[in-house]
Amino acid sequence: MHAASGQPGCGPDAVPRHVEGLEGGECAHAGRLGPARMRFPAMPGAAEGGEGGAAHAGLLPVCVHALNTARPAPCRMPSAGVAVVVAAIVASMGIALYFYGEYQSDIVRAGAGEPITVGPVRYVIEYDGTHEGSEETVPENVFVKIRIRATNLGDEETRMSGGQFYIVDEDGTKAQPVYGAFSDEDLLDYYLQPGRESEWTTQFDVPLDEDGQYSIGIVPTKAQSSLDVGVVCLLNC
Repeated sequence: MHAASGQPGCGPDAVPRHVEGLEGGECAHAGRLGPARMRFPAMPGAAEGGEGGAAHAGLLPVCVHALNTARPAPCRMPSAGVAVVVAAIVASMGIALYFYGEYQSDIVRAGAGEPITVGPVRYVIEYDGTHEGSEETVPENVFVKIRIRATNLGDEETRMSGGQFYIVDEDGTKAQPVYGAFSDEDLLDYYLQPGRESEWTTQFDVPLDEDGQYSIGIVPTKAQSSLDVGVVCLLNC
């Protein structure tokens, strides 16, 4: 029998408990001892009908243990395949960082009325007042109107679009232009021929602060294949 630890007949970490279907029950353990069952010592007269076999009365259970001899798995060095995968990940990150640095936008700045070149086009942007829209298109705030003069410096025709322009206030809030066919000059889409100059207007629905600073952003169209971004200070520069 094991030395008792608060429970007679079981090891120091074993607690005898009855389990249905098992004779006498089993011992529950913590630690390295494996499964154990309780057995009762053979007693004289334990034959069928004998007094010694009557419900094992007065007998202490004996826990029979199987020692758990399992050992932890040995440490293994990473395989060559894992090293190759890690090297490939590091290389791909390096390539991504290289192209990120190569293809960051080049910011070009100018003031209102000053020429600024973005991609193959030279622009002159000027403030052209405000208006309240038309019966079909009414602003939530007020339409801030700009005048755009553009010259194609390239050798091929280039597409111009009102979507190339946006307005930004001093808090960094951006607004896209609103097209409403307010006049014949309103820019939607236009193909500017090489060496030619043309002029349009567009407008932005913003809460205009007379003392606030506003700038116009210019981005090239996809066909112009340029990373330049123009910033023209429009008001209160």
